[in-house]
Amino acid sequence: MRDETSFQSVEIELETRYGPAFMQGIVDSLTCAREREQDAIETKEIKAALDRARARTRDLIRQYRSARMEYRLTLLSGGARADRVYRGYEEEFLRRQLQASIRLYLMANRDYHAARRHHLERLFRIGSPSTRAAAG
Repeated sequence: MRDETSFQSVEIELETRYGPAFMQGIVDSLTCAREREQDAIETKEIKAALDRARARTRDLIRQYRSARMEYRLTLLSGGARADRVYRGYEEEFLRRQLQASIRLYLMANRDYHAARRHHLERLFRIGSPSTRAAAG
């Protein structure tokens, strides 16, 4: 609450000293900066989710390959019937987990690139001071 009243008093002082157009320009700049920061934070959070999904998928790929090899060796060696059955179930379970993990990874990857593209478009559409100076 104290910050809001402090901001309002600074806003009033700047408006009376330099005029409403100057003050509106400052408010617009602050709003744009806040939105760019929120876009950057969101993109960073999606990137962290993408990294977690990638690590999980890679781990599941290793587990699935190992389970598949064990199952095939059990089939070739003529192991006990119960062992073959349960190793087959384990392989199937890991395969389904891997499929779900790949779907999650692909979704996070798509969302990350969309958020990154959106952030960069906003950054250059709004423009930094150097791009605005070059355009004007």
